[in-house]
Amino acid sequence: MNEPDTENPSIDPIPPVCSLLATQSNRTCHESSHPRLKPHEIEKILGKPDAVVMRESMARGKDEKHDVETRVAALHDMRLLVENIDNANSLKHLQMYPELLSLLSPEVPDAVRRQALWIIGTVVENNPDAKAEVIRYDPLPQMLSILIPECSTENRPSEQTRARAASTLVATLVQNACGVRRLRDINAWSLLNKGLQGLRHHPPYVYLAQLTSSNSSDPEVTVRSRIAFLIDQLLRQSYMAAEFPSSQIVPRRTRSNTYPSNAPPHFASVPSITTTSPTGISARATSTPMLHALQTHGIVHTLVESLTKPPHNVSPELDPIGDGYLEKAASALVTYVNSGGELAGPEKDLLKPHLDNPACRIVWGLDHAAWDSLERSIFAA
Repeated sequence: MNEPDTENPSIDPIPPVCSLLATQSNRTCHESSHPRLKPHEIEKILGKPDAVVMRESMARGKDEKHDVETRVAALHDMRLLVENIDNANSLKHLQMYPELLSLLSPEVPDAVRRQALWIIGTVVENNPDAKAEVIRYDPLPQMLSILIPECSTENRPSEQTRARAASTLVATLVQNACGVRRLRDINAWSLLNKGLQGLRHHPPYVYLAQLTSSNSSDPEVTVRSRIAFLIDQLLRQSYMAAEFPSSQIVPRRTRSNTYPSNAPPHFASVPSITTTSPTGISARATSTPMLHALQTHGIVHTLVESLTKPPHNVSPELDPIGDGYLEKAASALVTYVNSGGELAGPEKDLLKPHLDNPACRIVWGLDHAAWDSLERSIFAA
């Protein structure tokens, strides 16, 4: 039998069997004194997965047994989670879009509807895949019914909720040619024009609690400003896609405002766009139909009238419309002419007297390049 090598300390002697058994017994006793954590205990330490929290938040937000404050708080928590683009994209796999869109129904409390709109806008912002997914459920009629409700509608949405609907429409439709084309099918352009007319018929210092007839115009200034902004953004993205097909959108979280060097100066604030998203949505095909719709449905004329006609006297110290409407309307008009749109004779006649008034350019928020574009369009043959 070989003796252990005592001269070479690097070689350990073979431990006896009894020592191995004792070590194993000690290990077993140690493990038994520290049992494995149960799932609910792990959740207390690490927190629940985001998908679980989103499901629970949606369940509380939908549950009519809870009061409105509790439902709004739950949806607020969900909105914070979907600011992360991975969580936003997981709504599709969690099949939560139908539940979310059901909260836009008229019978849902106003504050809950507003939070649902906010979630949708957050999910689709700079996210072509989410835009393609949400448009499959045809949410535009519901959004428009909130933005421009019927006069007889019960639970009529507040101005804040309607403004949120306008912002959500912007986020949903920009870089979404399928959605823009859908506007024609649901008579959206006529509705948007009706909303813009409110500024012309009802100055901001005459507020009405509700529309009194189907022919009444909407006096809520914030909503009108959002509609003008919506039109401006849709025109810009269509123009950029048509004229600069190499432009690309940078995904959310890393967006950069870089544009082709030969883009008009007026487009300096236009988000970079893509002509074809990973889902095949193209913005390139919407430019000409949109220009036609704006002229046919009277939106261009409404923008011009709201800029030029009394009671909105132009003053360099004050935007008499309120909430920056004049700047948004003028920006939309300049974007229209830069995109190839033409002004009709009556529209040119309304604008010409204002070209010699330097206060107009200041209050309308136009730089020299934008003002020159508008002037060229007015005097074009």
